[in-house]
Amino acid sequence: MNSIILLTLQAIIVLIGPVLLGWWLQRRFGPHWSSWGWGALAFVASQVARMPFLIGLTLLGQRSGADPDPNLAFWSNLLVLSITAGLFEESARYLVMSRFAKKVRNWREGVMFGAGHGGIEAMLIVGLGVINAIVFLSMGEAAIEQVRATAPEQVDLAVKQLAELRDMAWWLPVIALYERVLAITFHIAASLLVMRAVRRGSFSGTAWPMLYHSLFNAIAVYLSQRSSTAVTYLAMTALVLPAIIIIYTTHLSEETPEIKEEAI
Repeated sequence: MNSIILLTLQAIIVLIGPVLLGWWLQRRFGPHWSSWGWGALAFVASQVARMPFLIGLTLLGQRSGADPDPNLAFWSNLLVLSITAGLFEESARYLVMSRFAKKVRNWREGVMFGAGHGGIEAMLIVGLGVINAIVFLSMGEAAIEQVRATAPEQVDLAVKQLAELRDMAWWLPVIALYERVLAITFHIAASLLVMRAVRRGSFSGTAWPMLYHSLFNAIAVYLSQRSSTAVTYLAMTALVLPAIIIIYTTHLSEETPEIKEEAI
């Protein structure tokens, strides 16, 4: 199948899918759309705070003038990116829930919050990336000439990227969508864990979701760079199993007395 068609389908699903998930959750469980919006805002706020921090670290590294060992650079980047993802995103979740999203105090609102957090991440990061790839493919050789005129040293890389996009296997967009399903599932579980911390009024309760988030990112990135695609996605699936358990057990623990009495 044509690469542009594949990428267009992926973009449509990534951009519309999170909203459809929110619609389904609202119809099925009755949470407020505001919870989806607050979750989305938490992600955006976390990146607004995180990006300057990462840029600052990068500039400090460049000012040192040292030429880092490639292996050391890999591990340093892996740890910094993974730890800051957990630290900033879970802190943002806690801040938004405790200060603004006052309705997010039960399972259905927590799930909706997580769907918004993970959904906007997919829409902004993956969706915009896919759109850029579509534009690059559509321009073809014109894009290469543009790179040659503005950044000649990047021509070889641009040619390689264009060739990879043209020869892209049909299943690559499929597993990319599966990755987003796993990520959104994780974000829902992390939101429920942070919600528990908010209900207890204890920021220290975010330690577990921070650790889980950092480990999830670190393992996923490490395997994507050092292992096969199959191993990477099998590991990511295994990492999401605790998230599914968290979502399910939190739902069970919040059954209302009326429902329990009817069941009896």
